Amino acid sequence: MSLWIYRLAVALLVAQALAGSQSWEAVVRLQEPSSTETIPLDAAGYAEKGHPSHEGHIKRFIGMKPSDGLTNSKLWHDKTISYCFETKTARDKLIGHFVEATHKWREAGLHRDVYKYVEAAKPGRDCSMNSQRDRLLVIRYDAEKLLTTLGMRPPDEAAGLEGPTMILSDQDNLGTLDVTANVAHEIGHAWGLVHEHQNKYFWTSGLGQGGPKKPPFGDDSFYCNNLKDYQKAFERVSKSHGEVEAARLCMSQAAADRYGFSGAEWLPMLRDNFVYSDKNGLGLSYGDVDWASIMIYPSGAGGEGSAGPASPGQPIDANDHRKPVLLRRDGKKFRGNFDPSEEDIRGLRNMYEDRGFPHGEPLLPSDKRSKHFDKIMGIFKKDKCAE
Repeated sequence: MSLWIYRLAVALLVAQALAGSQSWEAVVRLQEPSSTETIPLDAAGYAEKGHPSHEGHIKRFIGMKPSDGLTNSKLWHDKTISYCFETKTARDKLIGHFVEATHKWREAGLHRDVYKYVEAAKPGRDCSMNSQRDRLLVIRYDAEKLLTTLGMRPPDEAAGLEGPTMILSDQDNLGTLDVTANVAHEIGHAWGLVHEHQNKYFWTSGLGQGGPKKPPFGDDSFYCNNLKDYQKAFERVSKSHGEVEAARLCMSQAAADRYGFSGAEWLPMLRDNFVYSDKNGLGLSYGDVDWASIMIYPSGAGGEGSAGPASPGQPIDANDHRKPVLLRRDGKKFRGNFDPSEEDIRGLRNMYEDRGFPHGEPLLPSDKRSKHFDKIMGIFKKDKCAE
């Protein structure tokens, strides 16, 4: 009798941890938001916390600051991204790449029973008009665009957003020049990670807030006018707000974002959406950048010129003829990456730290460290008394 109860209890607990099935649900069934914990970050945005899993790291990451405010993004409840596709066409074109991209994150270290993805509504009105749209990542298709809101972003009428949104392409001449890698990059944004190259402490004081050592990026290595949409954006803003304001497109991430210019994806993030425990950023240089991060663009992303995937055996940028948008300040180009790095995984875990799974993996209910241990022991005791 006791063995049967134990097996039943284990089965129920494990079933609760698994990702949702692929069956369609017209309404997203989510738990109420759990409380979020703001984790202090160091000068470069790396989480600091008194737990062994947060210590001894060399590289850095930059992620969003969880907020309960009305205008700021939140982390996904229970580490689960609930998503759907805006149209059947979008699903047909993208579902394979999306699933494969989630596997990249799992293979890199995100445990499948902890960090989950649930397709929670049918394409069409069930998706885009869902009653819980503010808790649902709606995936759209656009052959020429890649874009994802950060974390679980609430509706923003001014920005034309009805909730969390991801725009994906199935073309291999964008971003990293690999469709699935591009989707994996966008999934990083959905979880809350920011571009590695937009860390303000990696930029010189002209545009960012780097210290006295040689920061890897600066206004002398940012070729803003090489971006494909630069000329049209400059002319548009010059006409409506004057040339002085238009010049800010290449100097201010906030201004570039305000006017819908792609420089917003490159310039350092100076807003207070991120927590830093050390404001001066002293001592950060080339070795502090995670050049293996999937959250870093290749130097030519968004730049003028042609590009395509490399042939087997060639360097990944062999057919990338785009003009450089950002170089290292030593003059070197840098490449994009096809898989999340160890620091991407650590950074994401630091944002979603769960006291129940401090190592990022679930525990068996019979483990004394499990929050279900007392409940299971109580079942055993009752069963033993009944005998």
